[in-house]
Amino acid sequence: MASSARGPLVPEAGPWTAPFPDARRLLAASSFFVGDADRIRALAQQFKDRRHVLESEVRGFSMRGALPNCCRIRIECRHGDTAAPGQVVAALVGDKIVVHRVAYIGRFARARGFLVTRGDSTAFPDLPIDVASILGEVIAVETAAGWRTPPASAAPVGRPWLARLLIGAMAGCLEIHPRLARGLGGALWRCKLRYNRGKRLLQGAADAAPR
Repeated sequence: MASSARGPLVPEAGPWTAPFPDARRLLAASSFFVGDADRIRALAQQFKDRRHVLESEVRGFSMRGALPNCCRIRIECRHGDTAAPGQVVAALVGDKIVVHRVAYIGRFARARGFLVTRGDSTAFPDLPIDVASILGEVIAVETAAGWRTPPASAAPVGRPWLARLLIGAMAGCLEIHPRLARGLGGALWRCKLRYNRGKRLLQGAADAAPR
């Protein structure tokens, strides 16, 4: 399950503490990051142009370790061409905000302008996205000790060799053509879902078997 940012997403005037000057413009996520993709992107563009800092809450376990479920985060809105491998970014995917780490950035020809992200707790990369989909970088996460910068690198997943293999395959396909990389990504996630479904069925059968 991808980690997603959910509201309220509150714009601030300056880094981390300064309140936004007009309270009427404090927009909840339910009012602008749901439903209308064109409106979402138009507002996101404004936030990126003005380098707003948004505060939100992470829901999901794909970034556990770096961003625990239900933790508060701060996103500095900026254009995607400033993203770098290892950064934790918030990206607009459809009408949702997905918070994952940048795993690869396209380098040549058709791959330029695209990047691949991955949740820290899974070996499976996400489908490639256009850099214009990046809302900004996660610059802080709230902890018991206060606001802290997210870890600069992902904790090792259960099968680090698989994570490296899949990112390498996705990067190679992306450099050939983004459409090929999307096809590979879709196939990988379908395989993972089928595997998980089969695993649950087998576990259920084992639990139901007479002892």
